[in-house]
Amino acid sequence: MVQDQTIDENVITLEPFIHQVGGRSTILVFGQTVCKPINPRELAFYETLPLQLKPFVPEYRGISEVLFNESSDGYLTITAKPPNSLQPNSYREEDNSEQKAKYRIKLCKPNGDIDILIESNDKQLPHIDSNHIFEDGSHCNENDLPKIVSNSLTKPHNPWVLKTIKALKASDNYQRRKFLLLENLTFKFKFPCILDLKMGVRQHDDFADEDKIQSHSLKVSKTTSGSLGLRITGVQIYNKTSDRFKCHNKYYGRTLTPEGFVNTLKAFLQIENQPKVDLIRLMIQKLEDMLSVVENLDTFRFYTTSLLILYEGNVDQISINDTNLVDIRIIDFAHSTHQGMGDNTTDIDNSGPDRGSLVFGY
Repeated sequence: MVQDQTIDENVITLEPFIHQVGGRSTILVFGQTVCKPINPRELAFYETLPLQLKPFVPEYRGISEVLFNESSDGYLTITAKPPNSLQPNSYREEDNSEQKAKYRIKLCKPNGDIDILIESNDKQLPHIDSNHIFEDGSHCNENDLPKIVSNSLTKPHNPWVLKTIKALKASDNYQRRKFLLLENLTFKFKFPCILDLKMGVRQHDDFADEDKIQSHSLKVSKTTSGSLGLRITGVQIYNKTSDRFKCHNKYYGRTLTPEGFVNTLKAFLQIENQPKVDLIRLMIQKLEDMLSVVENLDTFRFYTTSLLILYEGNVDQISINDTNLVDIRIIDFAHSTHQGMGDNTTDIDNSGPDRGSLVFGY
């Protein structure tokens, strides 16, 4: 066990990212920045991004070593020292001591369970709300998605978050790891509605062995990845009437038929049970702008990437003139490749734009 440590003034405390809707890796957060465990290929992809693609992916902000310290009071304290590019004003402003809630990871011994608890004070910042309630609806029938199920598990965080933390805690030498620092896309939203879509009909990269190819191909054939070119790997929808987030995970997404996928998408695009036409128009425009860039990128292959769609779920804050209330980005580049990365050791010719992984999903 790592012993309690004295934290110097240049070290910041990280929190679990309560709005994580999918993905295997534990995402941590401090203000406008999220931290994600380093994958060498994803790091190489971010470091070789062409200028025209940067508006459509989270901003890359460097690397930091993250320390996990099991304290004597049973909490898991997570700290990091940001790179010079984030010091001193950017992260000090983000890590403001006046923020309304602190989300802390509680280690429940001896059974090994993990929980996320809230520490709050009287001072508040608008981007964090300790009253957020998340409801796990992944067991629900797809046709009932717009409804709130009263017996669902409720938590002050997306239920998927605990799954990733448990996996990290069970891994070897988790106490000290390198993390990517990326833009926190949810920071500007008070009640972020989020849809994570796994894109494309091919879910393996050029380096996959035959077993992985067969496994991923089977998964594609049995889900909407095969029939539609994309599938849901996570979603949270804010319902103002109930003041709760409805959450669905990747396992729910794998069960959906094309009709169920459409029903889920309709539910995601509704506010107060009404389609939000102005939001949809903004999304279509952003997708068209993104596609016009992606379809002209030579040698780029976006295998297993996701499309992350976000908007503000508080209907009172939505204005047709506010483009900042909608955001769409491509994320997760652990299996992506392009000629500029300089590590393609296969004989596969990837010339031309991506046609089978990302673009098909549009």
